[in-house]
Amino acid sequence: MNELTNINNNMGFADLQGIINKAMAMQNEQLSRQVKELKEKQEMISKELEITKLEHDNLRELELKRHYTTEDRFGYVSASDLGQKFDVSIGSKTMGTLLRIVGLAKQKQSKTEPLRTSVVNDYAKSLLYGDFPTYQWNPEKCIKKINKWLDEHGELEAFYSISDEKELAEFIKKLASIYGE
Repeated sequence: MNELTNINNNMGFADLQGIINKAMAMQNEQLSRQVKELKEKQEMISKELEITKLEHDNLRELELKRHYTTEDRFGYVSASDLGQKFDVSIGSKTMGTLLRIVGLAKQKQSKTEPLRTSVVNDYAKSLLYGDFPTYQWNPEKCIKKINKWLDEHGELEAFYSISDEKELAEFIKKLASIYGE
């Protein structure tokens, strides 16, 4: 405190104001440097986060593909064959339930019949064998639709983490009770 009074007694107002201005300029310069360093760190972290997110998305897509077969020699398949495309196979009735839940099939039918929009958008097609229609499903499009629905409802990881057929059937029944079949 004595130093300040000595400076004050020996210097004039303009001199003191000059010292204060220099100190503030130095402080502003130091703050500016720190802000610049923080901005550079933030940009670097943002780039790393973007790369990590891209890697995560790629790994997730790869993991999902590992759980089902996308290639099919015959194009459209029955609901039973569609259920066999998954790593843990799904029976035809349970597959029908899943197709109803995600909005690809008509509700409460004894046979899994596609909605008109599913036929128009190439998710399914109907073939006539004699007097009876048979329905076939596009595996690639249906599985993408199922995955999208599961993801939107926060059920994707739970669905693909199941490794037992009976447990998966129970899980699909639970989805039907929650989201309506």
